[in-house]
Amino acid sequence: MLKDDRRMYYYYVFTFAMLLSAITCSCNGQWSVGGYQLTDSDSTIFHHIKDHQDEVHWYRNIIEGENWCYKHEEYENVEVK
Repeated sequence: MLKDDRRMYYYYVFTFAMLLSAITCSCNGQWSVGGYQLTDSDSTIFHHIKDHQDEVHWYRNIIEGENWCYKHEEYENVEVK
């Protein structure tokens, strides 16, 4: 029984140490998603584009041609008309 108590004690100490390090780690109050720094004015890193059928697409960097749509998870052809 003593061995189980010691094991639980180490488990609680380890869990407390992990929580404490997660709280006090070098957090600077800024959000970062995929290396892209979000500011207070940013609500998302994606450009929301509606097509002619009112379907929404999410692109990160829009160029004319093939773009990755993060909502549909596939490449889509984008043209300016």
